[in-house]
Amino acid sequence: MKSEMIKTVSMRLVPISSVVALAILLAAAPASASSEPVVRNTRCSEFQFMASVPFTDAKGKPQTTTAYLWIPEKCRTIRGIVLAQQNVAEQGFAENAAIRQACRDTDMAMVWFNPFFAPTFEHPDQDGAVLQKALDELATVSGYAEIASAPWLPFGHSTIGFFTQRLANWKPERCLAQIVFKCMMDFTLPNNRQVPLFELGSNFTEWGQQKKDWTKNAPNFWEPTAIGKDRATTHRPMSFLLENGSSHFVMTDAEADMIAMYVRKVVPARLPAAGGVLKPVDIDSGWVVDLDMSNPRRSPAQPAKSATDSAKNGVWFFDKEMAMAVETLMNVNWTRKTQIPVILRNDGAIPAVQDSGLFEGVAPVVGEDGVTFTLKPAFLDRIPTNFTTGAGQALGHSDKGKIQIAWLSGNAMVTGTGTIRPIVDRLWGSMIYVRHPGDDEYRPSIQPFNLGFPSNKTGKPQTLTFPEIPDQAAGTTPLELKAVTDAGLPVEYCVIVGPARVSGKTLTFTDIPPRSRFPIKVTIRAIQFGRSIEPAVQSTRMVERSFMITPRVATVIAEALPKE
Repeated sequence: MKSEMIKTVSMRLVPISSVVALAILLAAAPASASSEPVVRNTRCSEFQFMASVPFTDAKGKPQTTTAYLWIPEKCRTIRGIVLAQQNVAEQGFAENAAIRQACRDTDMAMVWFNPFFAPTFEHPDQDGAVLQKALDELATVSGYAEIASAPWLPFGHSTIGFFTQRLANWKPERCLAQIVFKCMMDFTLPNNRQVPLFELGSNFTEWGQQKKDWTKNAPNFWEPTAIGKDRATTHRPMSFLLENGSSHFVMTDAEADMIAMYVRKVVPARLPAAGGVLKPVDIDSGWVVDLDMSNPRRSPAQPAKSATDSAKNGVWFFDKEMAMAVETLMNVNWTRKTQIPVILRNDGAIPAVQDSGLFEGVAPVVGEDGVTFTLKPAFLDRIPTNFTTGAGQALGHSDKGKIQIAWLSGNAMVTGTGTIRPIVDRLWGSMIYVRHPGDDEYRPSIQPFNLGFPSNKTGKPQTLTFPEIPDQAAGTTPLELKAVTDAGLPVEYCVIVGPARVSGKTLTFTDIPPRSRFPIKVTIRAIQFGRSIEPAVQSTRMVERSFMITPRVATVIAEALPKE
């Protein structure tokens, strides 16, 4: 059952909604700052199963999307499916430890599509058929037949937030709720109004930031106000969060924690214990709160059934705990000064700000190993000259805490203070970001940017040899992966699919969900990135190897014995 094919994987950027072909956000500043790494958590990146689905897009072009499925390790019956299509934040969402734990606690599976197949879901019948085909195939390959018909909890970032809302409008009877991350809400959709919605907004979006007034940093709470106006007539179960200092692209730990809490609230509220038709939302059992934090007379969180004043048509939550958690997170000083953490260019110059409001990109400094890159974070010391308001005006910054460099998506790993290196991943092309937590005087700030790791085509060629891996019985001890190159450089690995993870060259098997169908396919991707400085060595092609996990012999014998 082993794969006999060596597969060369295309190294291309996955489309990123309206960010395609833009280098994102790098700026320079004479002010210096130390950095503190936030290392990507790779322990939550397993997907045990996958299904690749060919389809024809709205323009008549043939495409293929791959649906990756993660099932909680001890789950016997899947109660629902969290859905996500890759844009930018979705990979981090699907791999987030807090969100996965919430899924474990509620028996929710996770299906992540990469690349996306219907970012705006404008053709529901056609797009829905692709979705259903993927779920049908995952139900077959995993052994969890309920995947084909389980209720959905869709998540969408930016443009793909429209997928979330339109899916709920198309099949409201199948949607537990909708999580819309940094996307405009569509109040005109008639069928999704009784499907709970959780909208997470952004405080200062990177898009068009050159048109904002950084000198005042005045808060804008139009979204909770719009929700209140809509709820006055529709009484929609609509929740909302706006974290101070949040950005358009990045999902912060606080936002992930709130999403995890929302999952834990919505599942018992909507799913009957024995399955069947989704339970309607009991609006009166929830809590409401006026989240216009600029209003000194706003009403605090209170029970929806007896709410008065501005909270009556405020933002709705399933219970007191979540209403007060969001209110506490938002009850901060929204008028603190602006600070802009950035990345220093190699020559110390400040890149131009593009028409989009995003800074031009710059290349990082290559380290002595020819693979690791150095990034030097700093603060912008003045407002860029082509900003609408306050151009050239000096900017201050906090002298407390450190600028953090963190992974956002794709094939990058933060390895230390200001250092980053390429890794093998399901995505080729990466985004990272810099962030400062702020203090009493300056607000928290985030700036993300693209970081590409092109294939190194200069220097001495090298060849990667990756021996076949024999099939393994369930419960096998860790394996040593034995790919080598004729240049003698270390090989990088990634588990693309299967209940396993890799560290260095050691492959370790993870717990297999109890109803999984055997054999289970494991696919490992390997590459050697080469050296971009002398003595230069070219990157190898990517090579994939697949093998099967088979049942334990004792299990097979037990299943073959006659039942008493």
